[in-house]
Amino acid sequence: GRYFELVQLSGWITKLQPRSPPIWAYHAWNMAYNVSALMTAPPERWRWVRNGIVLLRDEGMASNPGSARLHQELAWLFLHKLGTDSDSAAAFYREQWAAEVDAGRAPLDPALVRRIETEIAPLDWRTPQAHALYWAFAGLPHARSDFEDLALRRIVYQALMQRIALGDLRLLAPAIAYVQETLARHPQIGALQEVLGQLQELAGG
Repeated sequence: GRYFELVQLSGWITKLQPRSPPIWAYHAWNMAYNVSALMTAPPERWRWVRNGIVLLRDEGMASNPGSARLHQELAWLFLHKLGTDSDSAAAFYREQWAAEVDAGRAPLDPALVRRIETEIAPLDWRTPQAHALYWAFAGLPHARSDFEDLALRRIVYQALMQRIALGDLRLLAPAIAYVQETLARHPQIGALQEVLGQLQELAGG
C-alpha cells in the first residue's frame, strides 16, 4: 500500500535502468491504477492516470523505441482505463482526453494515422479506442514473438469491438477482416473463431 513511495523508487530505477521495459511498465501501471485509486476527486485521479500515459509515451518509449511491451502497455491503458467503465471516473477521463486531443496535446505520426485509416477505417481520434488501436498498430513491427504479435492484434480488434458496442457499426466489416487476418496468423487460437462468429452474427452472417 505504500504506492507514493513506489512512485519515487520506480522513478529512480527508471533513471538507473532506462533500457528495461518491465520497469517502465510497472511504474506507469502503479500511477495509473494504484495511486489514482487513492484519490477521490476525478481531476486528481485523472492526473495520475495521465501521468502513466505520458510516462510510457514520452519517456519509456524514448528510451526503448523498439519495445512491443511498452506499446502494448500504453495501448491497454487507453483500451481499459479510459475505454471501459471499470473505473468510476472513466467518463471524466474520456472528456479530459478528448480535450487534450482537441488542444493538440496527443502527438500522432500522420503517416501511421493515414495507414490505419486506409487499412482499417477513418476513426474518431478523440476516443480512447482510436489511441489504443494506434499504439497497438505502432507496436506490431516490433513484435518479436507470436505472443507479442497476438497481444497487440487483440488490442486492435478489441478497440474496434468497443466502438461497435457503442454503436459505430461501420467498423463491423473492418473488425471482421482484422480478426480473419489474425486467425490466419494464429490458427491455433480457438477463441479467435468465437470472436469472428460473434462479429459475423452482428453483421447478419
